[in-house]
Amino acid sequence: MKTDNELIVQMRRISEIEPYGANARTHTEKQIGQLARSIKTFGFNCPVLVDAHDHVIAGHGRLLAAQQLGWVEVPTIALEHLTPAQVKAYRIADNRLTDLSAWNDQLLAQELQFLQAADLDFDLTAIGFELPEIDLRIQSLTVGDEEPAVEPDEKAPVVSGLGDVWVLGRHRIICGDALDPDTYAALLETAKAALVITDLPFNRSITKDLSHNGRTQHDEFAMASGEMSPAEFTQFLTQATVLMREASVDGALLYQFMDWRGMGEILAAGQANRLELKNLVVWNKGCGGMGSFYRSQHELSLYSRRVTASTPTTFNWAALAATAQTSGTTRVPIRLDVHRAKATCSPCIRPSSRSR
Repeated sequence: MKTDNELIVQMRRISEIEPYGANARTHTEKQIGQLARSIKTFGFNCPVLVDAHDHVIAGHGRLLAAQQLGWVEVPTIALEHLTPAQVKAYRIADNRLTDLSAWNDQLLAQELQFLQAADLDFDLTAIGFELPEIDLRIQSLTVGDEEPAVEPDEKAPVVSGLGDVWVLGRHRIICGDALDPDTYAALLETAKAALVITDLPFNRSITKDLSHNGRTQHDEFAMASGEMSPAEFTQFLTQATVLMREASVDGALLYQFMDWRGMGEILAAGQANRLELKNLVVWNKGCGGMGSFYRSQHELSLYSRRVTASTPTTFNWAALAATAQTSGTTRVPIRLDVHRAKATCSPCIRPSSRSR
């Protein structure tokens, strides 16, 4: 049973809630859209406040946003303990008192920097800040305020070295150079890959093109990190693709992720290796990456197939899986991941121990 001043969240149909006709707070279409994006991302976490007659006290904007999203009901809290005069006063206070707060610019910039660097599964603009302002606030962080970088302990024992193969159940991971045929031989042994997923370097400088100002800075890749000409980058990709093709069964599928600036080079590498381009896959990452002006929230992947004169024209995954050899007793398809031309991974090979 409800007691005096007890607040209970109750779902009400929007059609039963009446906006206050004399509401002095206005909402632009842009703000309603921002509220809708926030609600869609985080949920309707702040109920609409109504009086004893279901008239809105606070939450007009959220109510409009819910209607824009096509919702038919929203969470509400009835403030039945307020007098009519208190309702009018609180309706103003709820908006005005928020206006009187201020941002700590330094702390806000640090929070935005963390969110921008994180692997978010939502659009960062759902927080209400536009991307250009986010960039400017992060750039306001001065170098002098940064904590000193932690240098690696060179005396610490090396956990993994070049050529080490780690076996995790049916998965095998090698620390090696993906441009070296011996890497694939050590990893796959007698097996062949039915599926290749590769995240090759984009030949873009990490510090100049991809990193942002602030505390967290990433090292350049060992190769293809902005130092190669288009011709050199094409040769680099061609060499890597040759080895992936040789490590794959006839008809194997290859997904090669690449920045839009490297589309010409990766296409040339595929053509040189007689890969049959099937499609261009667009991965919608849900939020914009680092940069300015147009900030890509997608990543591109060429979807190709290893073909020979005897490759069937129609694709059959079951048949492809049957041709994929493993070094164990179970015949299962091999997936070969190639990351930044430095390490390869193949999940579907018999359990074993760590080996050199």
